[in-house]
Amino acid sequence: MPAIIWRGTLALVEQPTSPEYVFGESVQMTRSYSGPHATCLASAPFRGTNGTGVAAGFRVTESKVTRDRGGVGLLTIKYETVGQPSQGGQLPVDEFEINGEPTEVALAKHPFFTALTNDLRTKVKTLLETATGNPDHVTALTAVNADALAAKLHDKLKREFTHFPLYPPTYTQVLHYWSPPVISAGGFRQTPPTGLVTPPPTTANDGWIREGDRLGFNGTHWQLTRRWRYVPDLDADIFP
Repeated sequence: MPAIIWRGTLALVEQPTSPEYVFGESVQMTRSYSGPHATCLASAPFRGTNGTGVAAGFRVTESKVTRDRGGVGLLTIKYETVGQPSQGGQLPVDEFEINGEPTEVALAKHPFFTALTNDLRTKVKTLLETATGNPDHVTALTAVNADALAAKLHDKLKREFTHFPLYPPTYTQVLHYWSPPVISAGGFRQTPPTGLVTPPPTTANDGWIREGDRLGFNGTHWQLTRRWRYVPDLDADIFP
């Protein structure tokens, strides 16, 4: 029996039911074509290809080619919207969060030792870094032993109690966009915006540092993550 071969046009013919749409978290489109199997194979676009014509604004998620009798092929192309759907769409709700992240702070900066003078702090350091026979060590030991607060700091540091934990807040804001937003490299003083969560107020010596932004794209919309870190005893010369 002779083989049955395709005798129609060599061009692809879109099926009467094509395109089909699905409206969910994103808008999806499926286009179906029939034609010679070889033409279907040669015409199948790869994932990520931008659509044209009625598929403009869409991106290929997958394409599939099946073979029927007589060299007939069926090409099915699935698309998904890139950016805001032409018929509208709703972005995810923006997110706000404040959480305390642990950080280690030098023990000498604890409020318990606020009254300790810089001279006594230096002498405590001298005791820790010099040998007992050193004249500077002897002088420092006399001064430290004469001050109860300095003696306490020295005793704790000798026991390697050098740092204490703090949990300053980190303010995180997650925003969503159809188009890529402007991002910031961070590294400067800035009070976070007041949103659904109000950031804690700062004291005279503390402040917020803006961190570098993080930007991601999930195939439908852009997600921008902005973070501010609360820094105790922020240096006003470095971060005016």
